Amino acid sequence: MEFQVTYLEKEKIIVSRLSEYYDWTVAEKMVPALSVLIKEKSCKHILLNFATANMKLSTINIYMTPDKLATEFLKYGVDIRQLRRAMVVAKDENDYRFLANVTVNQSQLLRIFHDEDSAINWLME
Repeated sequence: MEFQVTYLEKEKIIVSRLSEYYDWTVAEKMVPALSVLIKEKSCKHILLNFATANMKLSTINIYMTPDKLATEFLKYGVDIRQLRRAMVVAKDENDYRFLANVTVNQSQLLRIFHDEDSAINWLME
């Protein structure tokens, strides 16, 4: 699993790019890196570029992901409900749509996009 976390100074957006697959192990490793920048930059806008990543979660694990992420972020003093997250995916994959729906149902803000520019524009609104 390989990911990079960077900060776009001009846009004031934290970007995480994942190049392999997404599962809970990746989330557990990505959350600390994101949390450092969230606190350091006082930034609540997150761009998750998963365009080249596949999801490796069962339906029940997708359903449980919002709670899992909330718990992981809370370990680092970050309330996930305060974050505005845009996820870029390559194609309209049902698993990512389902994840977005269950995330919103948990009072978290996540929207799916197919290109980074649209995602950045939404984050900057």
